[in-house]
Amino acid sequence: MVPNNSRIDLSFLQNFTSQDEEKVRYYIQIYIKTATQMFGELEKSMDTISNEDLYARIHSLKPQTRYVGIIGLTELLVEIEMAIKNKSNREVIRQKLEAAINLNKLGMQELESHYLAEKNF
Repeated sequence: MVPNNSRIDLSFLQNFTSQDEEKVRYYIQIYIKTATQMFGELEKSMDTISNEDLYARIHSLKPQTRYVGIIGLTELLVEIEMAIKNKSNREVIRQKLEAAINLNKLGMQELESHYLAEKNF
């Protein structure tokens, strides 16, 4: 059962897979594997990564976060991109990145516990 205060909106993924639960789970598993690595690398290099490299990594994460539907995450990544483009203070960018990393962790926990563990969405 999906919690009432869910951080996840799987409508894009469900439409993309024609509501095939096996395919939805497959794509969620791919996301979790990829996002764990990519966000983990961002977390480790948060203070040393260049803005250009951060922008490229954030840009590549956006489509993945969009299809898995962690509410607010894609928008937060867009905010990071805009902050980099606008040459915002590095601390502002760092705070947004920390928020994105934390939101992703919470979203992945929900994906694992409510969507991979259960038989129906």
